[in-house]
Amino acid sequence: MTLSVTNEDMLRAIDYNNIDFVMHFRHYNGDKGYYYSKNLKYISIRDYHRIVQTNFSNENDIVDLINQLRMSNKLWSWIVGPTSKPYNLCQILEQNHFKKQAELTGMYLDLNNLGTDSATDFQVKKVCVNDDIDDWFDIFIQGFGITAKHSERIKTLRYIYTELINEENQLFHMYLGIYKNKPSVCCSTFAKNGNVGIYDLATIPDMRRKRLASSMINSILNQFRSDGNRFAVATATDSGELLFTKLGFTPVGKFPLYKISQGIVR
Repeated sequence: MTLSVTNEDMLRAIDYNNIDFVMHFRHYNGDKGYYYSKNLKYISIRDYHRIVQTNFSNENDIVDLINQLRMSNKLWSWIVGPTSKPYNLCQILEQNHFKKQAELTGMYLDLNNLGTDSATDFQVKKVCVNDDIDDWFDIFIQGFGITAKHSERIKTLRYIYTELINEENQLFHMYLGIYKNKPSVCCSTFAKNGNVGIYDLATIPDMRRKRLASSMINSILNQFRSDGNRFAVATATDSGELLFTKLGFTPVGKFPLYKISQGIVR
């Protein structure tokens, strides 16, 4: 029996996958910087500081939280999904030292409708060893055009990701797409509750328009479908939305991403 789902169902599923993905970083054995409760979920490890969910009914509680963040002297980001409250959270953030950096699109794909696109001379490899991690981050940096000023953030992600892929009972995986023996595409996944989240999808500039990213996603999701997962989910940038749309993903809503913009208290 096939159960029907609504766009609202999938929007919430996307939000929960994103929350669980970011909060999974708390299993990193370095800094113990996280908070996980019914009302507030955030990660603060080295220079990675992100709030992923709030559940406050009172606007003053959010303002008090923002003031605490400003006092921390950290550059916080805050993603606003449909499960966060209060419902005017975006307005409160914009009135209190946060600036919208991006508006990501929540998208999903029923894995029963998975495509078959496959490039020639192309293979997908799960990242397991340090040499693969080096290649993965080289692609990630080139694909997203990350500059030297973000080098500390990359170091932080590398420390966290390296530890997470060595966990038992993994929920998190990293993948390389190799075209003609050259690592060219990367992504990561987080699978939970039958939903596979696609994250960090990037292609090095001189390997774009060769169907490599779509070939890798189809290959990975085919395996997850075989393992019993039903949906793939993603929060996509504007350029990512075009790719995911070609893969058959359906957009269902927006996820504004904010960064603290001023008034960091010293």
